[in-house]
Amino acid sequence: MTSNGRFHPLLSDPLPTVPLDVGINTDKVKRRAHKMTTTNDGDMTDDRKIRLADELHLGLHHAHAEPLAAEITGLLRRLIEDTMTFMIIEIGSSYANRYLQFLTYDGTAMLAESVGDENLHPGFGLTGAERQKLLRLGWNPPQDGPHNGNYWRQWEPPSPFDAGQLAALTLLRVHNMTDPAQAVVTAADAQPPVGHDEDDPATAPPGTVPTPGSMRSTR
Repeated sequence: MTSNGRFHPLLSDPLPTVPLDVGINTDKVKRRAHKMTTTNDGDMTDDRKIRLADELHLGLHHAHAEPLAAEITGLLRRLIEDTMTFMIIEIGSSYANRYLQFLTYDGTAMLAESVGDENLHPGFGLTGAERQKLLRLGWNPPQDGPHNGNYWRQWEPPSPFDAGQLAALTLLRVHNMTDPAQAVVTAADAQPPVGHDEDDPATAPPGTVPTPGSMRSTR
């Protein structure tokens, strides 16, 4: 899998969404997410300093909405704090290739994508019901252009809490995650956007906003 940093003009705000708390207890998510980041054995702690991209044993440990949302929220908080970081959550076989992916440059904005038909193998595409669920949950439809075949959301400033809820509901209701063992979580340093000084890959220009097409994943 790769993440390709590509600078695109800032797009308009995402489309209006249905409430993300339908069927999810947001108070429970907030209480859990307030004090945790994920360790390799499923325990939670406040004081981890290792970069998400350097974590060797990332994973998910829950398959119920509230704890899963809190767990992903913790991961996204680390992603935003680290900056220049890309994370992907893959579900299922290499042929099914269902995934969510997240990207931030300087931590002032975050992009999330859920795989679309363009990036799925023939015979493993989304059903009509799944496409409707993605839109109802608040994902924007794929846009035209290179690498833009995924459903997407953009937050400026980032909202790891909202993104964590959206991710959990999408994994459970669209991508049919029933067991945390199905999930493979990987993080890596993000490539700088096009036009950035390649001699200084650790940063991006302040205010650089990742937009659809900023990242691509293949297996």
